[in-house]
Amino acid sequence: MRRYYPEMKIIIVSLLIFTLCVSVLEAADSKDQNIPENVSAELVQQDLLSHNTAYLLQLSESPEKRLNYAKSLYVNQKLEQAVVEQDLYPEQRLLESMRINKSRILLETLMDYEFQQIDEDLEALAKERYDASPEIYRVRKKIKIALLLIEKSQGMEGQAKAEMDGIVAQLNADPENDQLFYELAEKHSDDAMAFQGGVNKKWLIAPLDLDKALPLLQASFALETPKQMTEIVETRQGYTIVRLLKVTPAYKLDYESAKVNIKNEIMSELQYRVRADVMARFQVPAEFQFDDEAVTKIILELRDKRLAEGPKR
Repeated sequence: MRRYYPEMKIIIVSLLIFTLCVSVLEAADSKDQNIPENVSAELVQQDLLSHNTAYLLQLSESPEKRLNYAKSLYVNQKLEQAVVEQDLYPEQRLLESMRINKSRILLETLMDYEFQQIDEDLEALAKERYDASPEIYRVRKKIKIALLLIEKSQGMEGQAKAEMDGIVAQLNADPENDQLFYELAEKHSDDAMAFQGGVNKKWLIAPLDLDKALPLLQASFALETPKQMTEIVETRQGYTIVRLLKVTPAYKLDYESAKVNIKNEIMSELQYRVRADVMARFQVPAEFQFDDEAVTKIILELRDKRLAEGPKR
């Protein structure tokens, strides 16, 4: 796993900041990207120190992102100036926001650090996992269908079934008519896609466990050849027949095709493990105690001071 040593991180970030500052200053001389006066190189450099390396990389590669960044910085500066001029600067709100986010940021920082320390050969782990169960790495079957539905209402099930039987009889009587299904669906179907001949333009992907799927899905994915149709399938909504339009059969993936997903899977597992380990180390102990009287005294003193200061705080 690739690691970045602290000295290298400092060098990379410094170079990126320098490059970005040069880009912003150069943009200031152009007519298309005129940087306002209150967005100085010093302000840009100070602000960018709070951004992560990935964001700096994005900015260094995109003039559009740099322009949007400069505009955002300009607006923030104008906003801050207006708040300060009105003596409204919300120190207390900022402190509270920092307090709320502090634990989360510290936790994420520690987890990121410990994750970087993991020294695992992902390629070897992925190959080992693939070799253990190659059959599970496969692309599932995909189909496109057209559907014809006759809804059934309570006490009217017989009429709905009779109507569907009549539709099936028409289809069976003229099997060479490729347009008949769509015409009948547009005329009779109660499905939302009836206006387009019952055609669902989206690909449907086979469930992981087809045996546990609803009967309509099972019947649909049992179709193998375009133009093939299911028998009438009864559902809670009504009576349905499905016509297969297109199909992409399921197939197994070789290791080279599967390894990216396997590596991502392993990475997610490693991240989960690191998070669980870190969280376990920072639980409040069962014997935890504190001096409630002392804490209450501090709270009351601060409360009374705030109330005396007025609504600004």
